[in-house]
Amino acid sequence: MLNQSGTPIHTIGHTCYSGAALILAAGKPGFRYIYPEGTVMLHASAVFGGGNVSQADLKILKKHDQILIDTICKLCCKPKSRRAINEKLVEEGVEFWLNAKEAKDFGLVDKIITPEIDRELFGNLILPDWKEVEDSGGNFSPASNKKQ
Repeated sequence: MLNQSGTPIHTIGHTCYSGAALILAAGKPGFRYIYPEGTVMLHASAVFGGGNVSQADLKILKKHDQILIDTICKLCCKPKSRRAINEKLVEEGVEFWLNAKEAKDFGLVDKIITPEIDRELFGNLILPDWKEVEDSGGNFSPASNKKQ
């Protein structure tokens, strides 16, 4: 997945729905973060039995849907979580919504971002007031602006 290059991929999520949830969970274990108010939504792909879909096409769609569900389940570290997610996605066919704590409990993320983790990840960034940047005539320097 994301970590095949050998470079650890850190993922940080807030509102991770569908494919974004897979990217969040595919980060290097130990370095998958979510904000406290974050949400994650997982779902199986839409496989419909009606319309002009032949039985052969429906069989192919269901096979690929199971591959997607298996991928989602493999990204969850905890076997108990794999069973629960598989049950929701396969048997119930529903969207599976998780808050930050639930996402951590299920093994999709490793840490909920606290102020300390935020500082560790991003340092003490000094974000200027745009008015100050404008007033500086393009010569704004964060070092000269020590507001924290």
